[in-house]
Amino acid sequence: PAMLLDEDFGICARGNDILGALRPDGSPHIGAQPRFVRHAAQDGHVALRPGLTYRTESAVELVVYGLSGLEQLDIYVNGFSVLCEAELQLEDRLRPQLLRYSLAPLSCVIRNVVIRVSRCSEEGLDSDPSRFGVVVSKSFGVLVGGHDCLRSAVFVEEGSPTSKVSGLPSGSAQRESMEAGWWLEEGYYVLSAYRRVRKLFDARTPMTTASCDDEHLHTGV
Repeated sequence: PAMLLDEDFGICARGNDILGALRPDGSPHIGAQPRFVRHAAQDGHVALRPGLTYRTESAVELVVYGLSGLEQLDIYVNGFSVLCEAELQLEDRLRPQLLRYSLAPLSCVIRNVVIRVSRCSEEGLDSDPSRFGVVVSKSFGVLVGGHDCLRSAVFVEEGSPTSKVSGLPSGSAQRESMEAGWWLEEGYYVLSAYRRVRKLFDARTPMTTASCDDEHLHTGV
């Protein structure tokens, strides 16, 4: 048995649709429940099973790893008004991290996400400085309320006025690389929540370590 929610109406909190963030309750680890159950719920198909409960929340989620072992992140919401994480050192591609930040109250409006990429000290680290960069899982995206805003990313150089946002031309190799989640420069990456889109789920998509699969994730928060 199942309950079907109106996908067009969604679940509204002060007019904001948060159906995309609906998930089976339990561990915050993204792989704690079968993927098809989670994605079916986000499409409005809620399974009615004994002991199975659901929750939804206003959250920012992404899966990341570093190329050199020197990468660290500062993560903000709504400009620099809300600091979610500071100086988070990333693991390598074999240990991608799921970062998940839940905001309260539920009706909290997330307008944008700002992620600062910087380099930590090399002292005592087994690293390769020539391969510096952050990789954000394109298959997972940067989710705000369950919707992906990865392709909205724009780059702001460290120390530049916020008005001087990198205007990479559409279709350029650098722009496509950034939209695909390859952030290879130190500085700020600004993602706009109003440009987010629904992530379509394909059960046939193979899950590999290289694409930051659920089974190999290490929960960062």
